[in-house]
Amino acid sequence: MTEQQKINQIADFNKQIAMLKEQVNKNTAEARIYADKRDSLHEQLKNHRNNIQAFENQRDSLNEKVKTLKLERDAAHARKKDIMEEIITRRKNLTELKKKKLRKNRNQIEKEIHEIEWQIQTTSLNLQEEKILVEKVKQLEPQLNIYKKIEHQNKKIAELRNEEKTLNLCRDLGKRVSETLMHQA
Repeated sequence: MTEQQKINQIADFNKQIAMLKEQVNKNTAEARIYADKRDSLHEQLKNHRNNIQAFENQRDSLNEKVKTLKLERDAAHARKKDIMEEIITRRKNLTELKKKKLRKNRNQIEKEIHEIEWQIQTTSLNLQEEKILVEKVKQLEPQLNIYKKIEHQNKKIAELRNEEKTLNLCRDLGKRVSETLMHQA
């Protein structure tokens, strides 16, 4: 081969080397773009996994709240049932007590007892008269006790009704909380 051919061949090789270097640089730049896209996708995937984990934790927390609320609801239902049974029992007792009361009202009985006691304390009485008055008081006290028992039953029924209303309010509030939690999920 001649010297000129060798120079031409070296020039061709240099052109091919330059083209190959250019192709390598182009491919390297393209590889960097794909690597950046890959890294970006990995970062997005990591963020999505973190978000999924956060949602799962939130879901688990909400499920625990719902479970707790259901237990509280069941306890409230049981308590409400007990309250209703107790109210029914107390109403029966009240009916029985009302059958026993006399025509005199409580104020009349209290006034009569007070007057008799005042008379015993302030008046000189012989033994027979005092016994008669004490006996009257003994007869009036059970009647007064009936009124006191009636009052106690009415008071207890009112307390139970208030507790029932509170349970109903808690139930309604629980429903609203549950609905809110469901909408958040």
